[in-house]
Amino acid sequence: MDNNLPVISVIIPAYNVENYLGGMLDCVLHQTLQAAEVILVNDGSTDDTQKIIDRYCTENSGRFFSFYEKNSGQSAARNLGIAQAKGEYLAFLDADDLISCEYLEKLYTAAKTENADMAKCSIADFDLTIDNRWEACNITKRTIEFEPGIAVSFHNSPCAGIVRRDFLDRFHIRFSEGEQMEDSPYGILVNLLANHVAIVDETLYYHRVYHSGSTMTKVHEGEKNPNIPYRGMREAAEMLKKVFSSPPKSDIAEYMCINTLASFLTIMYMNYGKKVRYPLCEYCSAYVDDYFPDVVHNPYIFGKKTKNVHDLPLSQRLAVVFFVRSYQMKMLYPFSYCAAFLMRKMGRHI
Repeated sequence: MDNNLPVISVIIPAYNVENYLGGMLDCVLHQTLQAAEVILVNDGSTDDTQKIIDRYCTENSGRFFSFYEKNSGQSAARNLGIAQAKGEYLAFLDADDLISCEYLEKLYTAAKTENADMAKCSIADFDLTIDNRWEACNITKRTIEFEPGIAVSFHNSPCAGIVRRDFLDRFHIRFSEGEQMEDSPYGILVNLLANHVAIVDETLYYHRVYHSGSTMTKVHEGEKNPNIPYRGMREAAEMLKKVFSSPPKSDIAEYMCINTLASFLTIMYMNYGKKVRYPLCEYCSAYVDDYFPDVVHNPYIFGKKTKNVHDLPLSQRLAVVFFVRSYQMKMLYPFSYCAAFLMRKMGRHI
């Protein structure tokens, strides 16, 4: 590797985040690992986001780089960042979040020590201040060992981790543009295709609770026409079917995809009307028909290997089971109601 190249490329899409961006950039600026470039992609902001980007790029010339695109969404901004990146590893950050000053160093050290395609850490949510935070994702608890030596993370977000650039290129993995919740198809692919995921059992990433304008705020507030990642999920299934042609990996890939569909149906029932929910149910049914018609024989859903996924939350395991049974009976719409009711009662999401 060229010693003059950065070891990590930090990619930060930014859209109307003038009130938050400076906090994240200060975190990046004061990292204990300094051999990183910072790629800032302004996704057509209409506030003073670009002024903030310009100031940091001017003050950190040669390390911070600014790119602009007409508002095309977070996926397109991340893909633009990937195209411009020169680092061995990529670190995707959300502009309104915060990270520990040791974030890059600890993830990079773990990835290099274990020769891993990815390294991940735990996440804490916070609201008004970083002092008011609580655990959101314990990465150890979200990593399931399906079989000895085959552990898979159920954390799909590209944040709270780093990923090797040539791994993404080797499998032609990019974010599905023009769609929301694009983390899901991306996460399924990288979590299953990575040669190894190094786990840093520390909370190093701090996720700001939904604010007006963020992608997930729009989803949870019931934006009129959500761009569900229909295309991205199909592309993910097609790639996984090509790469994993036999058990146990093919069964694990099937489980991961079904888990994601069950999550979509739950979220959509809790936040949208019939005009969104019915097409989603039809899509899920066709998706299973096309890619996983024998899902009822999946040993991790029904059979002796269900014990292998017992470390997953009960709500998540039940949602997968109920989804498959509802698919069998052509009753996915009623399933979405039951799953949403279950999530509300148990106080958690899939």
